[in-house]
Amino acid sequence: MAQDLKIVLIDLPVEKLPGFHHFLSSWLIIDESSSRTILIDVGPVSSVPVLVQSIEAVGVSKLDFILLTHVHLDHSGGLGHLLKKFESAKVLAHPKGKKHLLNPKRLWESSVEVLGDVALAYGRPIPAEEGSFLPGEASLEGIKKIETPGHASHHYSFLYEAESNLLFVGEAAGTYYKRGFAYPGPDNGTFILRPATPLKFYLQSALSSIRKLKSLKADVLCYAHFGYTTEVLKFLD
Repeated sequence: MAQDLKIVLIDLPVEKLPGFHHFLSSWLIIDESSSRTILIDVGPVSSVPVLVQSIEAVGVSKLDFILLTHVHLDHSGGLGHLLKKFESAKVLAHPKGKKHLLNPKRLWESSVEVLGDVALAYGRPIPAEEGSFLPGEASLEGIKKIETPGHASHHYSFLYEAESNLLFVGEAAGTYYKRGFAYPGPDNGTFILRPATPLKFYLQSALSSIRKLKSLKADVLCYAHFGYTTEVLKFLD
């Protein structure tokens, strides 16, 4: 990676959910060449203090943009709270999901119904302000937003074009983590890769999205859950 581009994977543990270390994450991009700092996904409400602490620990005091892959609680729930800390940040979200960020009542109620105690541990989101959002048609230089439905109808993936092209896929390419994080010992170094299938999952849309991701020829595949791989085509296959 170029010296003027720093990528930080931020672990977002949930205190009330043992075992949720190395499961939820945000990605922080510090790009000195374009003088911008970008956060991809914000995690749930309960992890916002850890997120803020991690951002400040690498010397960042201002976020220019927040990109959301989708608006499920574990990816966007903390947005309203985070914007109170980083008020000047502009948010890029899918138009289908934006309404749930402006008024998260329905998102919260359905999440509690489906996830139960997990949703309660994530915490209840507060509304974000309309003025914090970029227009739906907005584009950012050097960043391609790609419609990747399947896991959610309002799902974006983002290709960050740099010396090595970085592809942030949210959950469009499933859930991935090294077993060694949770199960130290002889299994360390092996991996789990599974589809991310919420209550409503659209298989054909998900497969179409994966084919679209393969065509981008990315160098690094960055997951929301959890980590990254340079074997992009292998893992998308």
